[in-house]
Amino acid sequence: MDNIVEVKTENREYNVDIIENRIVINNTDVPIGTMPYLRVSIVDEDHEILFTEDAIITNATKDISVTLPEALNRVRIKNKSSGYAVNIITQNNETIDDEATAKIFYKNEALTFVSDGNNWCIF
Repeated sequence: MDNIVEVKTENREYNVDIIENRIVINNTDVPIGTMPYLRVSIVDEDHEILFTEDAIITNATKDISVTLPEALNRVRIKNKSSGYAVNIITQNNETIDDEATAKIFYKNEALTFVSDGNNWCIF
C-alpha cells in the first residue's frame, strides 16, 4: 500500500488506506462499521461530519464540501480523488486557522483538524 493515512487514537496508531472501496488498517481488511477505536467514513458527495466520525476519506468524482462538526473534537480528512478538491467548511462562524474555510486540492493530501473548543486548527 502507498499513500497511507496515519491516525492515532487513545495511544494506538493505525495506518489506514482505501483500496477498491475497502478500508485497510495495518495491512488488514476491516469491514466498515466494525472498527472499535477508529470511526472512518468514505464519502463521494457533500458531507456533514458527525461527532461519531474520526476520519473521512473522500473518493468523489467532482469537487465536494465537507462540513466540520461544532469545534469540540478532532477529525482527519484525506482526499483520494484525482483532480477534484475538498472544500472544508465550518458551522456557527467558526474559523480554521483564522480563515472561513480550508481546501484540500491534491490526491492523497490529508489534513488533521483539531478544535480548541471554539475554532479549528490545522495540524
